[in-house]
Amino acid sequence: MHQKFVQFSRGVMLDLVGDKALRRIRARRRSAVFEQAGIVFVHVPKAAGTSIADQLYGRFIGHFSISDVIAGCPARVLALPRFTVVRNPWDRLVSAWSFARAGSGSGGNVKVGMHRPGQYTSPDFVDFDRFVLEWLPAQDWTAIDGVFEEQAAYVLDDKGQLALDHVGDLGRMNATEAWVSEAIGKEVRFGKGNSSSHADYRSYYRPETIDAVASHYRRDIALFDFTFE
Repeated sequence: MHQKFVQFSRGVMLDLVGDKALRRIRARRRSAVFEQAGIVFVHVPKAAGTSIADQLYGRFIGHFSISDVIAGCPARVLALPRFTVVRNPWDRLVSAWSFARAGSGSGGNVKVGMHRPGQYTSPDFVDFDRFVLEWLPAQDWTAIDGVFEEQAAYVLDDKGQLALDHVGDLGRMNATEAWVSEAIGKEVRFGKGNSSSHADYRSYYRPETIDAVASHYRRDIALFDFTFE
């Protein structure tokens, strides 16, 4: 019952104040958690953040950008090391599509749901090609759900600068584990949480959809040097 109340309350808050305002509130409320752990993590949706947050903070911290952290957190938090993990956009989009169609995902004791999951049961979501070629380009990119949002929106500050000390790649997590371990002075290993079930992402694509994703997420691809591989 408590879990349902939390999810319902989040939906009501989102409707009342909007996603951007809610993210800034959420970032500010995490200040004490960041201080206790000695590190700030920016959780990009669908990039293994649930398991990372659980390992560092013992809880799900939600999604917000580095701009939200800068705007909402005190100076002592902004002085802490900051990092994020990003994911190949072709891989991430398959995961996001699968997650949206399922309506939710879980990792450990955490279950996270989509806001208004009914909107992802339309015919546009039955077929991956149709989703990529018709639904995705028709969206308002300033209001799209975070699982489909550009990763750049989470890691760049208001001046368009990469305001983080480390940007990890989900495909090379050993480097991030080593960096975080050194930053906080103890060894960490990140598991896998909040996952969606699907085949290898490459099997979902053909040349037209590969190019479409390259166009939709061109800023991420340029910023993080991703390729379809």
